[in-house]
Amino acid sequence: MVPQFRLSAKLAKVLMVGKLKEPNATVALYNDWYLNIIKVRRKNIYFFVHVKTKVTLAIPNDAIDNVSNFPKHFALMLKNYLTTLHFEEMAIEAYNFFCKPPQQMFFVKPNNCAAPHHIFDFKRELTYHIKKGGKIDQELCNEITSSLNNRPRKSFGYKAANEIFAENYRSYLANTPTYH
Repeated sequence: MVPQFRLSAKLAKVLMVGKLKEPNATVALYNDWYLNIIKVRRKNIYFFVHVKTKVTLAIPNDAIDNVSNFPKHFALMLKNYLTTLHFEEMAIEAYNFFCKPPQQMFFVKPNNCAAPHHIFDFKRELTYHIKKGGKIDQELCNEITSSLNNRPRKSFGYKAANEIFAENYRSYLANTPTYH
């Protein structure tokens, strides 16, 4: 299995990805992310939304040396996120899974309408923090995404994305007795 990212048309152009394929429906719990690039105050930010749980992560462009290095940075960020939820085994598995060069990634069509809503929420909070004197850096992006991931959503029955991810993880473990 290879990492699957649902790319926006804008990012597909930046990464010079040809025709996007249809998404694979059978992927690991931590796989299958919508990926976009947004611009705030002339800075690019890579924005990730987990398709099933809507967990949100973001990386400012200046934290990445080169656009082709985003998988390595994403892998580390995902590992840190899963570790904060106390899913250490999955954190290591996900890190190893995503630490691959972009040539070994599966870039697919986005066909997910919920991600733009999360992008709007992120941009709104980021703009608010910048107006208060904040600087666009990884620390601020982490603070905002943590806030978004802990915010109850009506579409999830007033549960937060972190709660949904944890429920999916427990279900994943219950249905996968050989998981190590």
